[in-house]
Amino acid sequence: MTPGKTAVIVTNQVPGHDIGLQQSGHARYLTAFIEHFAGRGLDVVLAVPRPHVDFTSISYNALPFRLRSPRLVSVGERLVLRSARARAAVAAWRCYCRMPRALQSFAASVRLQARRCRGYVHRLGTFLTQEDARFVDAVVAQERPAIVLYDGIFNWVQPTTAAPAWLITHEIKHLRAESFAAQGAAVLPRELTRQRECATFNKARNLIAIQWDDAQKLRALAPAARVVVVPVPADVPSSFRRAPIEGRCLFVGSGSYHNVDAINWFLDEVWARLRGAYPHATLDVVGTVAQRIARIPAGVRVHGNIEHLDAVYREASLAIIPLRIGSGLKVKTVEALAYGLPTLTTSVGAQGLMHLCPPPFIVEDDPARFAARAAYLLRVPSERAVLEHRARSCAQRFTPMAAFAEFRAATSAVEAA
Repeated sequence: MTPGKTAVIVTNQVPGHDIGLQQSGHARYLTAFIEHFAGRGLDVVLAVPRPHVDFTSISYNALPFRLRSPRLVSVGERLVLRSARARAAVAAWRCYCRMPRALQSFAASVRLQARRCRGYVHRLGTFLTQEDARFVDAVVAQERPAIVLYDGIFNWVQPTTAAPAWLITHEIKHLRAESFAAQGAAVLPRELTRQRECATFNKARNLIAIQWDDAQKLRALAPAARVVVVPVPADVPSSFRRAPIEGRCLFVGSGSYHNVDAINWFLDEVWARLRGAYPHATLDVVGTVAQRIARIPAGVRVHGNIEHLDAVYREASLAIIPLRIGSGLKVKTVEALAYGLPTLTTSVGAQGLMHLCPPPFIVEDDPARFAARAAYLLRVPSERAVLEHRARSCAQRFTPMAAFAEFRAATSAVEAA
């Protein structure tokens, strides 16, 4: 590959092959950057110190990028997981995916209880070791890229190249940790502090914020850094047409702790109230979060992973996004708006989007008010039509071209390399 015609992304994600995270917002956001660089004529290389993957081996031709990792070895035309332990982890995940949903839920609850016994419920990430950093430096030195992206603070390595380096923040992690703590949920790593995160921001100098509120906070935390906003892109097929089914609600999410907390809160505190006010209400739960639900009340259907989401968005009358934990920008909120779906969310689900005017969603945090507003929206099509119109209008801000406009302008020299 010609020097200067490559983009290196340092990450532990392998989009499309993330163990347990096939529909995670993180992986989908990373995919958008891969597609953006490919569209600019750059060869994309993922430098992956510790891959979290759902394969034991894969053909080179099955990946839309070059994948380099010290934990993968080339065998003929395939990449193979080097360690038996990693292969066993993939086998265990595949076994878990084939279990009946009740067993999946039980296994997930046992895992969560084991974590609680160790003093936490969720791991936000793991900082790279010195060995990991040496691997990243070697890849960058060999590839001689036009640009390097570090996928979050946990994958940050002090650059050793003259190529421009950017840090994708995804969110401000210490604020995310605080949101977990506010719900009584401890997270790892414990060495993640405001001071350490701010130090990384100031070293990185070039920061990518996922939403506009985060950009303001980043500028305050790292005054010398350049900050650009790249919101989550959502590209809906031009042929998409909605055909909502009366009373149908939709929740889409991965099996991450914040999604499990959200759906359990909704089912425990909101669902019975909603069905009491509007008995025709039904709920579809889509994504790996479905594997974590212990009790399925009447009117609720769980679907697990669905490769193409057009159908569930087409038939839903209302998106519910009852998140109570988190920071950054919620992919599920942007995606619902892009599909023109009337949306009822919490203030956490609306983070980074409250500046949109007129608001394309309704925000309620109290469970009784959430239920009452959901029943009202399901009962009154004209109110949903207003939200649908607003959603379609603001969705233009989240097309791939609009989402990457600021970043492309800031990295225009890449094309000239």
